[in-house]
Amino acid sequence: MFGGVRGRAVIINNMYFENPQDRRYGSENDAADLKQLFRALHFYVKLHQDLTAEVSACGLSASVCI
Repeated sequence: MFGGVRGRAVIINNMYFENPQDRRYGSENDAADLKQLFRALHFYVKLHQDLTAEVSACGLSASVCI
């Protein structure tokens, strides 16, 4: 059985938006569940919270562009 890290998972959880009515209640629970799932599948997981559109599109790091 494969025992090492399979890869990387990037989770972007945007809960707050410019319009307060657009807040995604419960999304922090969804993100935590996804993080736990990917870790159980032996992925390295990086969770980002409330990123701007520019950062989400291509600013996570110099080597990662979504």
